Amino acid sequence: MTAEIMDYVNENVYGIWFLIGAALVFWMQAGFAMVETGFTRAKNAGNILMKNLMDFCIGTIVFILIGFGFLLGEDLLGLIGKPGFDIFTAYENFDWSNFVFNLVFCATAATIVSGAMAERTRFLSYCIYSAVISALIYPIEAHWVWGGGWLAQIGFHDFAGSACIHMVGGLCAFIGAWMLGPRIGKFVKNKEGKVVKVSANGTVSKCAANDGFCGVVAAMGRDGKACSVQLGGLVRVPYSGETAPAVGWNLLAADGNGGVSVVTSGGHSYLAVEVDTTGKTMTIML
Repeated sequence: MTAEIMDYVNENVYGIWFLIGAALVFWMQAGFAMVETGFTRAKNAGNILMKNLMDFCIGTIVFILIGFGFLLGEDLLGLIGKPGFDIFTAYENFDWSNFVFNLVFCATAATIVSGAMAERTRFLSYCIYSAVISALIYPIEAHWVWGGGWLAQIGFHDFAGSACIHMVGGLCAFIGAWMLGPRIGKFVKNKEGKVVKVSANGTVSKCAANDGFCGVVAAMGRDGKACSVQLGGLVRVPYSGETAPAVGWNLLAADGNGGVSVVTSGGHSYLAVEVDTTGKTMTIML
């Protein structure tokens, strides 16, 4: 009788501890959401938060339908678990704590990827990815280790999900980042401070060497396809050439690299109010 009581207590205490661990892992979703939001620009904060939320929402549905069976179902040739619907047909004997624990790990593997593909993935496309990794990728590879698959059969052990969760999530993130490339408008060469020409219809173009210029780029758009141009007032521009400008009136033309140079003919006169010979910049009045 005592042994039966102890077995009952141990079984239930273990289940409670399992659920406490699952709750702690679940809050990793909030942690990922916060850190990824901090890495993105303000305009994309809502998008990245919603993607983290959808990881758990979509992942729960597909994990119930097929993912859990692929993970912990009857082993088939060491590669995959046999899908089943015990969660619907034998719910009175179903191991709910084990299910919840593996569900939150599945969602964690999916949400690792969202930060790597932030700001350049359509919401619908990301939802499709989330469903695929939660239904197929994570359950199948995790079965190899935790479901009695071929890795478990040769003695492989994964401590705390370092391989099944973090390595797989990181690998998917790496592939996604490689396919998408860098974030649009975030890692572009700074073109602010470059002299430009502005046509009558408002088109801005780069100046060739010895061209005249009428403005300076004040700010670039995030997509790199739009800019604001300062056409008057004091501006700071880089200069090049053998002849250094002096404070006062100078005959200047574009140097072809976004800066200006002192010329003897063909340029326009600009008033220089400051010249920094160390940084090779000058402040002129447009």
